[in-house]
Amino acid sequence: MQNNTNQQMKPMIDKLAAVEALRLLNYNPETGSITWKQDRGTKTKKGDKAGTIIPRSDRTSSPYRIVKVYGVAYPAHRVAWLLHHGEWPQYDIQHINGNRLDNRLVNLRLVDRDTKKQLKRVRNDNNSGVTGVNRSKSSGKWIASIISDGIHNHLGTTEDFFEAVCRRKSAENRLGFYTVSPR
Repeated sequence: MQNNTNQQMKPMIDKLAAVEALRLLNYNPETGSITWKQDRGTKTKKGDKAGTIIPRSDRTSSPYRIVKVYGVAYPAHRVAWLLHHGEWPQYDIQHINGNRLDNRLVNLRLVDRDTKKQLKRVRNDNNSGVTGVNRSKSSGKWIASIISDGIHNHLGTTEDFFEAVCRRKSAENRLGFYTVSPR
């Protein structure tokens, strides 16, 4: 019951947060900077940068900034979108250059969740440097794979690294995956 009530209240809280954000914050689309329009207590002054940087939390993520509005923490890129367009984004936002601290408007684009899943970067524990290509510890052969529509597809195992990469890239092209800028 409590969880259902929270889900029903979220749109109302987001709407209140949007009104508060538009009243309290400035956004510079050329620099990506979000600043306070007025003093907020004794520590935060008008013109100070809003938000806190959240450090990297897992193997694939990079640091990003959050901004608290109406007691709720929002990713700064979503707040930037709100401040520029006047409404919360309807989809996920991708940082085009891969830097999640770069909230310039030219670096933000809307993507649906399926597209965003395709944009995953090479994991830090990847042993090839190519997403979807890994060397088997037991056989030493290269394994190519891809996940599409939630289904893990094995593209083959080969002794040749180049062949494994070609299989992966061919599958990406066939499935319409995007190319992501390096970090």
